[in-house]
Amino acid sequence: MACSCLLIAENTTDVIWLYDPFKSQFTFFSPSIEKLIGYSAAEALNLPLSTFLKPDSMQHVKTALDYMLHEWQGELTNAPHWTAEIDLIHRDGQIVQAEIVTSFVRDEEGQLMVLGVARDITARKQTEIELRLARQQAESANRAKSAFLANVSHELRTPLHAVLGFAQLMSRDDNLTATQHEYLAIINRNSEHLLHLINEVLDLAKIESGRYTYTPNPLDVRRLLADLHALFSPQAEAKQLQLIVTCEEQVPPMIVSDEPRFAIF
Repeated sequence: MACSCLLIAENTTDVIWLYDPFKSQFTFFSPSIEKLIGYSAAEALNLPLSTFLKPDSMQHVKTALDYMLHEWQGELTNAPHWTAEIDLIHRDGQIVQAEIVTSFVRDEEGQLMVLGVARDITARKQTEIELRLARQQAESANRAKSAFLANVSHELRTPLHAVLGFAQLMSRDDNLTATQHEYLAIINRNSEHLLHLINEVLDLAKIESGRYTYTPNPLDVRRLLADLHALFSPQAEAKQLQLIVTCEEQVPPMIVSDEPRFAIF
């Protein structure tokens, strides 16, 4: 069994170590310690902890060990595993972020020891930082986009309301021909359609910022279909197409819905 454990320790990519909590010194490092901090196992055993363990990490580990020794006392081998993330100092001065998992065991002589495994998580932590920055940048871009959409929508609605207003005034002129009334009706329908689109853009901005609210109201389904037919018929006729809109009899005449969301043109 001892040979098997030694073989595992010598070939694993993670660092396996033993620590004497009463003498405050390491008694074993697997060879992979050299890849982690740049010192061989023999060198690391003879170095003070301050050489490769940052002061705040050293204090963190010491506090945890002292707590476990006091809390569990004679039942330390039944104590739960302790996991932590610490900063190590590589031989070249670079900071290596490592995750350690420890538990209490007894050696062949019955001496209480801390068995630990350390894994280099520097790349993972760097990826987490990059992902967090990317998320922050995306959120910032979304806020900027929402502000832009709101401003643009406001600028578009102002002249559009003027178009709608003058079209409605002109439609009251008794001297207009039937053809002119038809053209004005087309202007009104398409202006209303454009206003719906602009409002939908504003709603998208509200949804992204978490401010959108659903507003249910009575909705005449057949009137909605008639408006759709009137809106798109001229475009279909211009392409020599016939637009046919039908409604099944079992469809109720009135429903409750948020009309701008129901009628996505």
